[in-house]
Formats: sequence, structure tokens, C-alpha cells
Amino acid sequence: MKRTLCIILVVASFLCSCALAESIDLSSMSIEELAALRDRCLMEIMKSDKWQEVTVPQGVWKIGTDIPAGHWTLRMSKDAKSVWCGLTYCSKLDDTGLDADWSGTMHYEQLARPGSDYPAAAQLDIELKEGMYLIIGNTEVVFSPYTGKPDLGFK
Repeated sequence: MKRTLCIILVVASFLCSCALAESIDLSSMSIEELAALRDRCLMEIMKSDKWQEVTVPQGVWKIGTDIPAGHWTLRMSKDAKSVWCGLTYCSKLDDTGLDADWSGTMHYEQLARPGSDYPAAAQLDIELKEGMYLIIGNTEVVFSPYTGKPDLGFK
């Protein structure tokens, strides 16, 4: 009896989830609504324990809104079109909203594409705090959850 009840509950929950997924009519949504839905989905994917990495295009991104706050490892893709990438982490944007305001807190780094001889680090470990901004320039950047410092082999 318990087995039959469990099977019925599993089948019922499956049918309910299928009905809910089919009830969302994406074709009736505006571009703004679809973009908001995409952003919400991306945030939930990035918060998931199963998530490994995501490629973020160049642009201005607010931490906590566009990119989840936390400790990240950033690197360029091996397939990036450029050999370098500029990263500006700041507390305020200028009047254009496209660059850092020099009166606030600001930090600038460059990354090199893996395998290139560009004189910059291949990856950056960074703690991104809610409300700050990350400006990615020149090409996209791959975000991975920070997994800790590498073992240097000391005993």
C-alpha cells in the first residue's frame, strides 16, 4: 500500500511540474520580460551547487544584480579573440555609466589568454561584494567558483 501511494505521489508531482512548465507562454512576453527572466534564470544557475562556470561578455556588471556576490576565479577563454582583457572593479560609475568614477574605490587588473605570451596573469581570484561594479573590457571572461589556493607542495 505504501509503495502504491509513493508511486502515485511521484507521478502526480511529475505531471504537475510538466503542466507548470508548459503553462509559461514565452511568446506573449515582451523583450524586457524575457530579458528579466533570462537574468533570473542565470542568477539561479550561478547560485546552484551543480554550476561550474559561465562566460560573461564584456560590459558593465553590477554585483548582486548581474553577477552573484562571492569569491570567484576569473580567466579568459582559450578561444578569446583577444590576447588580453581589462577588469575594473569599482564602487561607483562615472556619469556615462560605462566607466569607473575615480572618486570611488577602484582596482584594475589585466588577464592574458591562456597560452599567449601577453605579460599578465592567466587568472584572477577575486571577492566580489554586493553593490560594487565589475567592468569587463576587450573580451568575455569565464567565471568559476573559487576552489581555494593551489597546493604548492610544501610538507
